[in-house]
Order: sequence, then structure tokens, then C-alpha cells
Amino acid sequence: MSALDSEQDKQECPGPANESLAAARNLEGSAAQAALWRNVALFLLSGSLASVAWATASEQTVVAVLLQQMGFAKVVVGLPLAIGIVGFGLPQLPAAYWALRASRKRGWLVGLQVATSAPALVAALGAMLVAPDRPWASALLLFAPLMLGSLASGGARPLRTELDGRLIPQTTRGRYYGGQMVVRGVFGILGAGLAGLLLAEIAGRGGFATCFLAAALLGMAAAIPLKYLLEPRLEPEAQTEGLSTYTRNLWGRVTGDLNFRNFLWGRALVGLGYMSAGFYAVFALEKFHLPARSAPLFMIPSLLGQGIGSVIWGLAGDKKGHRLVQVALCVQWMLATVTAVLAPNAWVFAVAFFLSGMALAADYVSTNNFMIEAAPRAEMMGYTSLANSLIAPIFGLSTVLGGAIADLTSYHFLFWLSLGVYIVALWMMATRVKEPRLNGPASGRESGQ
Repeated sequence: MSALDSEQDKQECPGPANESLAAARNLEGSAAQAALWRNVALFLLSGSLASVAWATASEQTVVAVLLQQMGFAKVVVGLPLAIGIVGFGLPQLPAAYWALRASRKRGWLVGLQVATSAPALVAALGAMLVAPDRPWASALLLFAPLMLGSLASGGARPLRTELDGRLIPQTTRGRYYGGQMVVRGVFGILGAGLAGLLLAEIAGRGGFATCFLAAALLGMAAAIPLKYLLEPRLEPEAQTEGLSTYTRNLWGRVTGDLNFRNFLWGRALVGLGYMSAGFYAVFALEKFHLPARSAPLFMIPSLLGQGIGSVIWGLAGDKKGHRLVQVALCVQWMLATVTAVLAPNAWVFAVAFFLSGMALAADYVSTNNFMIEAAPRAEMMGYTSLANSLIAPIFGLSTVLGGAIADLTSYHFLFWLSLGVYIVALWMMATRVKEPRLNGPASGRESGQ
């Protein structure tokens, strides 16, 4: 009897040993599912607290209005958003290089979450003391904490990408990201309401300082659930190449991938169009002569748009692919920009916030997933981190450019110019970028299967 016949007999006539093996495998599969759902729940809880913290001291509303009230130029009003975006992108490639060699990631996630939020304590002091006639104090007490927090947040991103790419199947990853954003959006609305209440009840700069203080405490509390994560069994990669060699080799592989390169060009154009994104709230307040306490309330339609968009684009990404969502992202930014310029009152302007929220949801659900699917499995962190490090400065510095353009011309001109850039970005995504799934399951590309 051949070995194959013997194996077939074992499968057709299972004995006690085979039954035990099957039971062990079922038990192992159940344990893996339980660990997955536990991690998802912990990430959602942490993300919910972090979302309340973010909305309580958002760069686009609370920080921007504070700077405007102090009389800073529009280019300075755009700096907080730029600092946050650039700071988020800069550390990702070194963090990915380190994460490949790290055997334990949970402790680092906890520490980085605390480091993301703790600097807001200094920003709370800065809200009381900064003034246009003390630019160095302004930079030290307000902008520096924002940079430190964003650097820590960016350092954590490759670790999350690795976990998402390996644990969540491709067919459900879009809905997983969408579900994350829905939950975060609900809690973000609570944060926006809290910020509005604090600014209404506490007059002057004290209200802004209290917003920063609340954001710091809530953000640090978001680190607690991360302590109880169950890490997957991943062996660190034993590589001897240094960071410069790793970066050079990764650059060659990424730039040699035509579709990924075109995707990056499209993302760069979206980032340039983002020059108007940091000025929605201050534009609305100036256009309709609204009080500062109204600014956080505009976060509510934005977060509603994020919640609805998360469901729509998560499902669309799972079923049709994430290139479609990238195209829709450009269309939504175009519609939001036109609505902001033409809105006759604050209620219609709120629709622009809703559409921008849907665009942000599409970005959150789709961009990282597109890169995960386009990258070889062993280089998910490298591809996504290099892409973010390249594109984040464009997103960030475009808001500074937008502030300079608004200072020299007007908000209306800035928003129309942004619309033109989004149109070019739409052309790039629609005609030059292909869906990664059309290439089939390349060796090691798919993850989470």
C-alpha cells in the first residue's frame, strides 16, 4: 500500500488520533477568532477615546480659531494642520524599519499613544500665553507640542498596518476600517460637543486651554486598552542591512512599480488640493460672521459624513476594490469645495463639512487598504510607510501654501484653485491607476487569508 493510499484511508476512516488532531485544530481556530475579536474590541475602545480627545482640540476648528482670534495671519492659521500631517508622515519609514525587528509591539503602542496625547498638556499652557508679539513663545508652547504628538502618532502607524494587514482578510478589511471610523465618528461628535460646551462656558483663552487639557487626559486614557492586546505570533526579521540600505532598496522596488507610482502621483495631487481643507471653519466664521463657539459644531456634520461614508466606502472597497473609492474621494472633495464657496448660509455650508467628512472617510477606508493590497506581503509596512513619508509633507505644506494664497488673495480664490487641482487628481486616479486586484494574488501579496 502506498503512502498516499494510507493517508487517504486515514482521512476516510478517521481514528481517535485524527479526531484529536481535528479537535485541536478547531480549538486553535476558535482561540484565534477570540483573540481577533478581543483585539478589534480593544482597538475600537482605544480609538473611541482618542477620537473624543482629537475632536475636543481639533487643529481644523479649536486651534485654527484660537490663532485667528489672536490676530495671526492666515498662513499661521494653516500651520497646525500642516504640523500634524507632516509630523505624522516623517517617522513612519524609520518606524517600519524598526518594527520589522521588534518581537513585542504592544508595549510600544501603549507608549506611543501616551506620547501622542501628553504634549497637549503643554499646549494647554500655550493657549493661555501665546500671542502674535511673542512668536517664539507661540512656537514653543503651541506648535511644538502638536509636532511631538504627531511624531508619536506616525511612529505607531506601521505597527497598526502590520496588524491590520495580517489579521483582517481582504474581503472584509474595508468594512473593518469603516466600522472603526463609524465608532470613532460617534465619539468624535461627543468631543466636538464637549469643545463647544467648554468654549461657551469658559470665556476667553481659558476655554481653549481647557479643551487642550481635556484632550490630553482623554488621549492618554486611550492607551489603557492597548495594554491588553493579544499579539500575533510573528518572528522578527533578522536582517543586517542598515536603515539607509533598507530605504534605498525599498525606494527602487516602489518606484519600479508603475501602478503604485501612478497612485502616488494621484495622492500627491490630492494632497496639493488639500490646501483649502484647513480653512473650512475659519472661512465659515468669516463669511457668516459667526462666534468662535460655533466652530466646533461644524465638526458634527463632518463626523456624520465620516460615519455614513465609512459604511458606504467600506462596503464598496470590499466588493469593487479601493481604486473606485479613490476616484470617489476626489469627486467628494470637488463637491465640498464648490459647496463651501457657493453656500448662501451656514446651514448649506454645513453640507460642505458633511461632504468633506465623506471624503475623509473614503481616504481612511481606502488609501491604506489600496497600498496593503498593492504591496508584497513581506513589505506592507515598507510600502505604506514610504508612501506616507513622501506624501504627508505635501498634504501638510499645502495648508501653509493655502494660508499664504488666502493672505495674498482671498478664501474664495483659494477654494477655486483647490477645486482645479482636485479635477486633475480625479483625472489621474481615473485614467492612470489600476485596481491592484486585477493583477491577481501575486506571490505573498494578499494578507489576512
